[in-house]
Amino acid sequence: MTVDAHEQGALTVMTMNVLSLDHANGARRSEVLRDGIRRLRPDVIALQETTLHGSHDEAADILGNGYILAHHSSQSTDGVGATLGSRWPVAIIQEVDLHSTPRVDLPWAAAVVAEIQLPPPFGPTLFVHHKPSYQMGYARERELQAVACAQAVEDLVAQRDRHVVLLVGAWIPPRLRGRCARTEATSSTITLRGRFSERFVGQAGQRGRRR
Repeated sequence: MTVDAHEQGALTVMTMNVLSLDHANGARRSEVLRDGIRRLRPDVIALQETTLHGSHDEAADILGNGYILAHHSSQSTDGVGATLGSRWPVAIIQEVDLHSTPRVDLPWAAAVVAEIQLPPPFGPTLFVHHKPSYQMGYARERELQAVACAQAVEDLVAQRDRHVVLLVGAWIPPRLRGRCARTEATSSTITLRGRFSERFVGQAGQRGRRR
């Protein structure tokens, strides 16, 4: 799969759950992911279930040189968490705690809100790397997490109007479907053009389309 998005005024954004290394021949999968993602050359990428343990940074290994990485601040005991990578300068503005009820036991349940200094015509853009609860039967928690994330984004946009892109690994709750450019698959790549005056959604390998 290839996406030619590196033309003037185009931006490729990707999100993918890479599955932690202790599952399904993790070392071999990591090699395949590295080859595929480097071929796609996304401008901004959100990875879930990356391993950051000791000197091993799986996201850095997969992406290679040329990316600035913003990790979720917490990981599981085995180092599993989430990473946002960008080809342009990144400033983490806020990390929203998504431990919405005592049942939420994932250490890295959080939404990292980062401002990325994209080149023209895009400009400064908020990217929100949202990691909610994944378990069956946790719909209430996901709803509360969605509200907390959406409120944090709205508060930031109220301070200074900025474009917003929401990046998640799998499923987007309805409460988060608003002013965000968004992806809705476990692995998705979208290409955004011009300014974000419309809502966009794209499946893997497709260009963003108005909706």
